[in-house]
Amino acid sequence: MHNYNGTDFYFKYMYDESGKGKFNPRMMWYINMACLLVAACWLAGIAKSKVKANRKANAQKQMVDLMLKMPLVGVDPKQAKKLMRVAPDIVSHMSRDRRVYFDMLLNPDEYAEMKNNILDNDAVRDIVIEIMVGHLQSHPEDMESAIRICKRNVVPRDMLMKKIKQR
Repeated sequence: MHNYNGTDFYFKYMYDESGKGKFNPRMMWYINMACLLVAACWLAGIAKSKVKANRKANAQKQMVDLMLKMPLVGVDPKQAKKLMRVAPDIVSHMSRDRRVYFDMLLNPDEYAEMKNNILDNDAVRDIVIEIMVGHLQSHPEDMESAIRICKRNVVPRDMLMKKIKQR
């Protein structure tokens, strides 16, 4: 509709008796709904990425705690399996920096039934291999000790060699 002098154009909503009880949206309604949908998807994506980042950070913290407690109390196989999926590089880095993890494998009977956990659980065996690979990266002279650990703890030597070649 035009105003009284014919220069300005504006919308004037008028009641339509034939549209009573029917859903008859105007174009602006569709535009508003499209904007709301885009904003909702964008916010959901941001929230999902934040949750994923927080979950990974928490798993890394738990893996560090597990590594710090390992020489004292051994390894919880359930926790090891869960954490090795998320943060295997932490094991390698910590064992590269501290020799205590490699020494723990040299004498597994002294550390809370570590040998039984290695024999029974694949996740613990993966942690042992990561410890040995990380230690051998910084101390290659301990290769013979690593091979003795493989024999003593029933860790497949070919798994160790495969990991070393990958690194």
